[in-house]
Amino acid sequence: NRGLVVGTADSVSEFGNRAVLFERGTLRDIGTLGGPNSEAWGINSRGQIVGWAYLPDESDWPGVQRPFLYSHGRMIDLGTLGGSYGRGNDINEQGQVVGVAATADDSAERAFLYWKGQMLDLGALGGSFSAAHAINEPGHVVGEAYTTDDAELHAFLYVHGSMVDLGT
Repeated sequence: NRGLVVGTADSVSEFGNRAVLFERGTLRDIGTLGGPNSEAWGINSRGQIVGWAYLPDESDWPGVQRPFLYSHGRMIDLGTLGGSYGRGNDINEQGQVVGVAATADDSAERAFLYWKGQMLDLGALGGSFSAAHAINEPGHVVGEAYTTDDAELHAFLYVHGSMVDLGT
C-alpha cells in the first residue's frame, strides 16, 4: 500500500544473497542475523518485513537459516519450534508472521504462526511436513502439508485453531 517492495539481491554483498527493501527509487540492504545471506519474502503496510537469514556458525558455513522480523530498523530472530532452522513467508497488518520451522531434533518441518513473541506450531495433516505461505487480516493461514509421510501434498486453511484439508 505504501509502494514498498522487498526481495533478494545477490550483488549487494560479497558473500551472496541479501534481503533488500526498495523504497522511493532506492535499493537498501536490510542486513542479516550475523551470517552472510538473507532473503526477504513479505512486507506489510507498516514496513515490517519477514524472511530468513543465516546466523553465524563457523562449524556449518554459511550458518543456520532462521526466520526473521525486520521492524524499526532492526532484524529480530524469531526462533524455531525447537529445531535449528526455519523461514518467515508472510506478515499481516497486525504483525502476525507465518512460515515454516524445524521441530526438535530437526525431524519435522511445521507451519508456524508467530505473534507477540510466541511461535505456535500449526500442526500438519498426518505427515511430518507443513508450511504456511500466507496470512490475511483476520489471521486465516494458508499453506501446504503432507497427509502422511511421503504421501500427497495438500493445500490447507488454518482457521479458528484447526487445520482444514483443502485437497489437491
